[in-house]
Amino acid sequence: MNELQNININDLNVMSNEPYQVKFTNTLSKTTQRTYRSDITNFFKAFFGIKKFEDITDIMILKVDIDMANEWKRQMIQKGLKPATINKKLAAMESFYKYLCRRNVPINVPYNPFSSEEGCDRIKNAIVNYSEKTDLSGEEVEMILNMIPQTCDNKMKNLINKRDYIAITFMLATGVRRDELTGIKLGDFSDAHGSKVVKVLGKGKKYRVIKVPNSIYNNICQYAELRYLTMNDTEEYMLSPHTPNLGIRVRGLRMSNTSVNNLVDKYVKAAGLEGRNITPHSFRHTFCTTSLRKDGIRIEDVQDEMGHSKVETTRRYDHINRTIENSTTDYVAKQFGL
Repeated sequence: MNELQNININDLNVMSNEPYQVKFTNTLSKTTQRTYRSDITNFFKAFFGIKKFEDITDIMILKVDIDMANEWKRQMIQKGLKPATINKKLAAMESFYKYLCRRNVPINVPYNPFSSEEGCDRIKNAIVNYSEKTDLSGEEVEMILNMIPQTCDNKMKNLINKRDYIAITFMLATGVRRDELTGIKLGDFSDAHGSKVVKVLGKGKKYRVIKVPNSIYNNICQYAELRYLTMNDTEEYMLSPHTPNLGIRVRGLRMSNTSVNNLVDKYVKAAGLEGRNITPHSFRHTFCTTSLRKDGIRIEDVQDEMGHSKVETTRRYDHINRTIENSTTDYVAKQFGL
């Protein structure tokens, strides 16, 4: 760690003329942006004393070496962080430096100090235990959905109930991520081979097309009508925020990720399942495991539906589907015609 001892913070105040740090994060989804910016900032804060992401300078970037990378890993281990968490933080830094090494940036980054090839090894046996993640049984799904009133005399409450029902069933029946759900617009729906499909913007700003059950699409149309919209209002979001201040005729606003978290918590607690650690991702997770149970399904097809860049990620769910209750698959198939 001799390199660390020789660093003079006064030499590190020259900002790059090109905001390539920002350009790097702009290639990522919003959730990944926040995570990577936080991880990258925390590294440079630990070694260079910066306060925010934009304070990272060329000199700082060039001074980072393998010793620093491994020292950061050692510090995280000492703090008691889980191996999977440490590896994710190392992966964020590796991605950042991979971008700097490959792209035409104003500085010459000679190598990636966070890559395993250069000596920054990941912690072994740090694979996420997917079996510990929450898969929902058919009975639990039904209990949650039954907590959402289907009809109500109050127009605002009726609107919110319809939206919430769509949010949960859409995640369960399509496997979309929370960010993807809130970003869908009415204009993203279309017809393909006699079925309704939706174009979804996923991680890495990559689009994929997903089949949408007719029952859910019909609910979306009804929800749009309650908002005095039609499916031809292509720039309006599928899900909107609704408060007394905003009213029913909300235009151009998307539902927030926090609101999705809150509505899931609301109905999970109402169903008496608060001890099950059910989150929006639980519905995506359940979709994947139930999809893998289908007869004749190819894992590559499920990979495409989930938007996984690597089939290995999808395969981690494969061992779970042998133990997940048949009730979930049966319920989802019956409820949404899948």
